[in-house]
Amino acid sequence: MPLQKSPFRRTRFTWLSYLAIAFFAYTEAMLGPLMPALRAELGFNYTVAGLHFSAFALGVVLAGFTADSVASRRGRPVAWWGGGIGMVGGIILLAVGKTAALTIAGSGIMGLFGGTMFIIVQAALSDHQWQYRTIALTEANIAASLVVTIEPLFIGGFEQVGFGWRITLWLVAALFLAAGYFTRRIPIPAETTAAPDDHSPENARLPLAFWLYWLVLFFGVAAEWCVAFWGAEFLRIHAGLPQTTAITLMSLFFAAAVLARFSTSRLAHRFNGQTLLLVAAGLAFAGFLPFWLGTSSTATIAGLFVLGFGIANFYPLALSQAMHTAPRLANQASARITIGTGGAVLLLPLALGNIADRAGIWLAFGLVGGLLVAILVITGSANRTLRQHSA
Repeated sequence: MPLQKSPFRRTRFTWLSYLAIAFFAYTEAMLGPLMPALRAELGFNYTVAGLHFSAFALGVVLAGFTADSVASRRGRPVAWWGGGIGMVGGIILLAVGKTAALTIAGSGIMGLFGGTMFIIVQAALSDHQWQYRTIALTEANIAASLVVTIEPLFIGGFEQVGFGWRITLWLVAALFLAAGYFTRRIPIPAETTAAPDDHSPENARLPLAFWLYWLVLFFGVAAEWCVAFWGAEFLRIHAGLPQTTAITLMSLFFAAAVLARFSTSRLAHRFNGQTLLLVAAGLAFAGFLPFWLGTSSTATIAGLFVLGFGIANFYPLALSQAMHTAPRLANQASARITIGTGGAVLLLPLALGNIADRAGIWLAFGLVGGLLVAILVITGSANRTLRQHSA
């Protein structure tokens, strides 16, 4: 049902949260554009190159097991800024490393400490903008999508003018430290002890609705990264496009993500997150069908754009609903979510690649279709469970 237009306001802390999430997204995504230059310089094969991505994802998963306890013992500011500074340390190690052991270790440190910061940012932003968390979290993901979209341009541009790929690492590290210095006095909210719309006497454990939305997040992130990892290869083989054309057309997928999250941030002023999440799930599946089953390159490309538009909203919308189910456990909820999303990135694209080696890329992408069907079913169940809990 449509809601009355919200009086959502962006505070200084809201902007700080957007900046921190954009920084994490930039660092997470930069391994891909950097890898060709890193491989050429240090002579890595594809297996060693892949270990950098695995190390980052594993670090994020480990952060999901530890960030909550760190924040509980030391406080959110220590976990936030300590995680950010540790991530900068990983970036520097990647920049100066001359062996696979050092560069892989740098990637793992980036994932562990950056994941810790990311968990606390999500939790604190959700607490700070509790009533309007869907809007805030979606806008944060717009910032993340924008930096990921322009990132290859910076890396490639510096490489072309002769500065080399390392300048990007040093710049992003310096910018984060500078931003931290100038924003250090902005208070980070403590964990909420009682949310304004929470009527339950105790929230000692994460409820069933949380775990249903957790599954939506797991499957949604898995589907998004499967397409991001293997979409160009699917376009090349299934749609018969030249390799350079297939790679370039994947920009439609990422552009659709930016457009989708911007649109949803506007719609969230008038519609609740449950409705928007269900619509996003239906839209993603509707786009997947021509993408996977299309008999022309035009149908496949159009399907890719619609698929990207729907799939991009899974994370911010399911995240906001999952956080809504645990108003007194924001740190714990954000940590468990990060375990799931990190595991999805670590496992599912690898599984799709393994299926493709055995049965071909077209059949392997049936895995994405299965994930989207599961998301539709589980979203409906999660929405019903949350409504029953709130009644």
